[in-house]
Amino acid sequence: MRGSLVVETLVSLIMATVIAMIIMTTALTVAKNVSLSEKATKTFFLLNFAYDYLSEFRVGNEIPQDIYQDINAAFWGKEWNGRNYPRLDSVQEETVSIKNGKVTYKKVILKIRVDENTVVERTVIIGI
Repeated sequence: MRGSLVVETLVSLIMATVIAMIIMTTALTVAKNVSLSEKATKTFFLLNFAYDYLSEFRVGNEIPQDIYQDINAAFWGKEWNGRNYPRLDSVQEETVSIKNGKVTYKKVILKIRVDENTVVERTVIIGI
């Protein structure tokens, strides 16, 4: 009788450990996904903010090379310390004309640093 009681206890402990591991794995996965979603959302907000900020520089108005610093400072406000993520790393512009110069727009490439290891490149179009 005692042997079966010990075996039942060991099986119960092993099952409890397995269940605890499953719960911890699930919790860590959810936390990681929430963190990734938060980064993606902040990056999207920064992209929209930068687009609105740059929209005043229509065709014919040159975008200053260091405008990304102004955009970062305006986006983060008082929280800006130069190390916040996401942040713009660079802004490159190109004016494009299509067929006899009838349609002209500005193509702006934004490099956004999402975190220490990740940089994404997004293109926005600014019209006439």
